[in-house]
Amino acid sequence: MTQSVLLAATQHATERPLHITLLGSPQLTVRGTPIALPRRQLRALLYRLAVAPQPVPREQLCFLLWPDIAEAAARRNLTVLLNQLR
Repeated sequence: MTQSVLLAATQHATERPLHITLLGSPQLTVRGTPIALPRRQLRALLYRLAVAPQPVPREQLCFLLWPDIAEAAARRNLTVLLNQLR
């Protein structure tokens, strides 16, 4: 059995949602079209946000993705990554 997380891509009921499959080989589809995320950190960020029942603080995301760099640099990196994900 595959566990999936469904997120509403739009507010229109007629459009298909964003579908993320996390068990097995992770897959991302938008309106039925497979989407490839080329960067490993981008995929990690999306999957982490998808499974969170509550909003995730930026500090946690920064530490998860860049544990060895200064917080200011990690925040800049996170901002870039969030813009790419958008």
